[in-house]
Amino acid sequence: MHLWIAFAACALAASVAVWGHRFPAGIDLAQHAHLFQMLTNYWKPELGYRHFFSLQVLTPYLGTCLLALPFTAAGGPVFAAKMLVWIAAMATPYALLRWLRALGGEPWWSLFGFLLAFGFGYQWGFIPFQLACPVALLYLASVETNVASPTLGNGARSAALLALLFFFHGIVFAVVAVASGVRCLFGPGCSLAGVRRTLRHWLTLLPAALVTLAWLVTSQDHPGHASEWPPSPVRIGWLFSGWWSATPSFFPAVAALGWLLALAWMARPVAADAPKHWLPLLLAALGVALVPEWLFGTWLVGGRMVALVGALHPRVVRTLVRN
Repeated sequence: MHLWIAFAACALAASVAVWGHRFPAGIDLAQHAHLFQMLTNYWKPELGYRHFFSLQVLTPYLGTCLLALPFTAAGGPVFAAKMLVWIAAMATPYALLRWLRALGGEPWWSLFGFLLAFGFGYQWGFIPFQLACPVALLYLASVETNVASPTLGNGARSAALLALLFFFHGIVFAVVAVASGVRCLFGPGCSLAGVRRTLRHWLTLLPAALVTLAWLVTSQDHPGHASEWPPSPVRIGWLFSGWWSATPSFFPAVAALGWLLALAWMARPVAADAPKHWLPLLLAALGVALVPEWLFGTWLVGGRMVALVGALHPRVVRTLVRN
């Protein structure tokens, strides 16, 4: 009961942060709002959008665009942008709670999702990235359900969530898909039942793999050059300052690190010991260390890994020791 009271209080504060002013923050938010406006009016001949722009349906951003269309039609592009930011702010802590409970984690860590929702992605205005994070967490929760109880319904739900994740953001999709595939190698040993369970889960990856292959074949994007390789050590500071600042910044990083140390001192967290708890975080951390900033025509690919580290790190805490 206390958790839900805290949840409601944080949700109210998050709602005020989104709706309490006319224009939301976000560096790229204006571009997304303009895109929503164009898509909503694409077929109106008096505007002529279709004569200057071509539609690419098979894209990792399709989910965000389709979600924005009814809101844009109802209240305009700014209203749609604020609605999507608000949905991400509500969905991220809820999805984090679902994943934590699926793995037997500490549910109070889910409140950290409200901070994540207004961190790196919000400040840059990366709405697709923001919306992809809760979908990814729901998918990871469904993986645990499917591995524990590999029924047709659980497998179909897991496959559908992963395919849906592709249509929200390719970077989040790639990290989470690899993590779930590797995670199933850490199951009930090398028994025949364990092998069958792993193969059943890998089958749920097939629809998303086919969608990805189709996108790679038909995509008009180009890989681009790898900028800032090897990644700068500044990215380590970004792991902490990314909660408060869109770019790496010393003082926000120190403040966030101090907050974490104070929280650790008060809560006495205990690290999880199972590899399946650590795999998503370790893959994201590997991305922080190795992935360049520019990949497949997208900038800040490596930088976005710091947000994924933030989203995936609560699961490595097995429990909190209470006094």
